[in-house]
Amino acid sequence: MRRVRRIMSLVRYCIPLFGFMAANFLERFLGSEGTAIMITGKDLVFFAILLVTWIFLFRLFYVYGRMNKKYRFLLKLMYVAILLAISMFFYCIRSHFLFYLGLCLSGILCPFVFVINNVSSGEIVPYYSENSDSEDSFGLQVLAEPWPVTHNLAFESSMRNRILAMENNHSIFLLDKERGVYWNEIKTVLDQAPSQEEYNRLLEFENSDLQIREKKDECYSLFIKVLSEHPDLLENAQYTSPTEAIISYFENTREELETEEVLSPADTDKAEMRIYAKIVKDINQNGPQSYYIKKILGYFDKDGGF
Repeated sequence: MRRVRRIMSLVRYCIPLFGFMAANFLERFLGSEGTAIMITGKDLVFFAILLVTWIFLFRLFYVYGRMNKKYRFLLKLMYVAILLAISMFFYCIRSHFLFYLGLCLSGILCPFVFVINNVSSGEIVPYYSENSDSEDSFGLQVLAEPWPVTHNLAFESSMRNRILAMENNHSIFLLDKERGVYWNEIKTVLDQAPSQEEYNRLLEFENSDLQIREKKDECYSLFIKVLSEHPDLLENAQYTSPTEAIISYFENTREELETEEVLSPADTDKAEMRIYAKIVKDINQNGPQSYYIKKILGYFDKDGGF
């Protein structure tokens, strides 16, 4: 019984949608003329009378038939049919009011259209001015000016929030600048973009640079966390300062990627981010036994692979 009730409650909420779909199908089936006949005032009143009568009969039948199991399914079917009919009725009312609203608006606007047609004889009225030559030259000058740059405010706001998050974490990869200075410099560069193409290029460049800084900060945080939990890793390290070690590793990684002539600057950035993503994954999986932690600390030869 509970399952049946759940199904019926779901059907009850879906009935308006089914009614709307059925009314649309009926409208397409009847066509424009048949629909116009269906939504007249007299037909709507007749439809409303039938609907009220149907609801009244349903209530009577419900009182006498709900105690009999044989009629329960029939009652539910009638209930669904009534809801469907109510949805179709309100759809017809909506179409009726929209139809007459269109007639009223056309009646209001027709005099204006008639006056315009009489004045211009159905043609566009030309406009003459003594200053037409100067106005034309001014218009051409305006059209020749470059279009204003449209800023991607949502993307800029996202970048600003990401920079604020790094500032809140006291990241060392924001060039040791005071709070708000790093974003203000980026914003100044974007505001001075002379064209939309240049703005898009600068925005992509700044976003890529910020992504690299975020990856570096993530690597650095995990690196310092593991070393704080396992200080014995520093015993055999070539660097006395973990911060100096990881910054040196980042610089060497970038230099090695830039020496590859095959890679473009954009490909170099992507390759650098992939390396940092590998470092994060390796540290999360292996912890103090991470290959990259030992490599950053100088456990291996300098020519070791990534």
